[in-house]
Amino acid sequence: PKLPRRFRGSPARYLALRYRLAKARRTRLDGAFLVHQAALEISRAASAAEIIHATARALESAPDPCIVYQASPDGLSLQVPRGENVVQIAVEHIETLITEGPDRGMIQTWLLDPPAQPLQDVLIEWACTSAILAPIRKGGAIAALIMVGLESEKKYSQPALQVYATIAKIAETGLEKTEAIQGAQRPMAELEAFNFISQAVAGQT
Repeated sequence: PKLPRRFRGSPARYLALRYRLAKARRTRLDGAFLVHQAALEISRAASAAEIIHATARALESAPDPCIVYQASPDGLSLQVPRGENVVQIAVEHIETLITEGPDRGMIQTWLLDPPAQPLQDVLIEWACTSAILAPIRKGGAIAALIMVGLESEKKYSQPALQVYATIAKIAETGLEKTEAIQGAQRPMAELEAFNFISQAVAGQT
């Protein structure tokens, strides 16, 4: 095909532009698919644990290496859902990594403090020089953590990074929804138990 006038005499520049446009379009499609898949998986979940598992399943098709950690009840460790991979790192240290520093939510593999050694080991295994940390919160506290490895040669745009933050927000909304449903069901269960006991007592009387 005939090149546009501004690209005539520079086929390499034209091909580079086509590659960048194709890559950007592919990234948008991958991002939209991931968000849609996560929303679909999470909508089917009926409990907090299932929501974390659904998020992990949705991110299995991500173009970047991802892992989802679930915070322990005592806040002293992270664990891969339905796995034996336990990371001994306090959730409060994760909170520090997310909220402090010039690039909040972005960590550099070789600049991590000793308490974050387990995360560093994972990133080294992935051959990633940095990572995104996207927290999934419940009641303000970190209930789970999405870690996305970034390769050194990759330059991520803000929309691409926003994909993982959006998935984390969808999971948070799911957690709030299940908590609200369980909170509404609890008084009903107590009332049913009270009625059952009252009927039993009346029958005995």
